[in-house]
Amino acid sequence: MGCGCTHERAEWAPYDRGEWDECTVVHGDPTYLALLNELRALHLDKSSSYGTPADPLANFRAVSQVTGAHPARYGLERIVEKATRAIHLIDAGRADEVEECLDVAGLALCAESLRRSS
Repeated sequence: MGCGCTHERAEWAPYDRGEWDECTVVHGDPTYLALLNELRALHLDKSSSYGTPADPLANFRAVSQVTGAHPARYGLERIVEKATRAIHLIDAGRADEVEECLDVAGLALCAESLRRSS
């Protein structure tokens, strides 16, 4: 696997967590790849308190049972909520206070996971 590039291991060693191949790291944005690792940790943390061991996305399914809507809808609604808050902070000159971006990314992946599994 790989793109045929030759890279020094030192170029990608900070991201060597067994998750990325050499060419992905060199060609991908280092901050983006680091954020993917943060997103994974965020999902593991939140699913342990919102979900159950048998169903890490149980909170989405619980809302679905109450509302009768598709389970992915709740995640998408939460994205709107968090994006709206982030936009308001940015518009108010407070971009440094925005913490919602990883949540939005995580919610999008939860919604897609629920969509694919339904």
